[in-house]
Amino acid sequence: MELWLIAVFVATGALAGTLAGLMGIGGGILYVPVLVYSLEQAGLPDAQIPLVAVSTSLAVILASLGNSLAAHWKNGNIDFSPLLGLVLGGALGALLASLALKELSADPFKILLGSFELFMALKLLKGSQKNDAVTQGRRGLLVFAGIGFAGGLLSAFFGVGGGLIVMPLLHFVSAYPIAKAVGTTTGFMLFAAAAALGSHGLQADPSTQLTGLWHAFYLPGFFALLPSAFIFNRVGANLAHRTDPKRLKRWFGWFILPLGLLNGLGGLWAWLG
Repeated sequence: MELWLIAVFVATGALAGTLAGLMGIGGGILYVPVLVYSLEQAGLPDAQIPLVAVSTSLAVILASLGNSLAAHWKNGNIDFSPLLGLVLGGALGALLASLALKELSADPFKILLGSFELFMALKLLKGSQKNDAVTQGRRGLLVFAGIGFAGGLLSAFFGVGGGLIVMPLLHFVSAYPIAKAVGTTTGFMLFAAAAALGSHGLQADPSTQLTGLWHAFYLPGFFALLPSAFIFNRVGANLAHRTDPKRLKRWFGWFILPLGLLNGLGGLWAWLG
């Protein structure tokens, strides 16, 4: 791996780790595009890139979550009561997404990833203009299972940890204060990433020959992302306790908007060409 690309991985890990701890959204929305580019440059067969990129992203998320979990626990922002429903729904979502991901090649995957990023950017920008006060919400096993299913599906398909869906749903549907929604989502992400990795492991192609590839994991990318992601997960979790959530939503929305355009239009151009 070239030196400049290692620097990009380290910077991506730091930024994504901060955002993961800060908003409970995982880092895959930044990890996966960098991994896809790196795997294309390394010469991995096109049909295997999505699975390896997502699996590697999830491995980084899983290995770095402990740091932010400790900070959220210390700040009293983790609620264990919804986790059973979230876990049950998340397991089913992760399994279905893993089966679909096996059949997808790189260019259509980038189109879907870009579309997903654009959707979330617009949602975050729109949400940043609204009052975050929530007075009542729906709770219960089925409600939490539905939220978990959406989170597990997106976690396994896009390698994003599931937090992009679970955190806002806990906040807007189940009336969790934003800080507690972030902390509880971080707990769910630990399971979602593990379940998705287990599902992806069943789909891996052991016959592929690529330096640094082990099963469905690209080890150079993993070790380039992990150190800064691990350190900055805790930084973000501590910032979440004292930062205006509307401002964070707006900043993150503007950040991923061009990323979604780049991935979506780039994948469409390559697919059509």
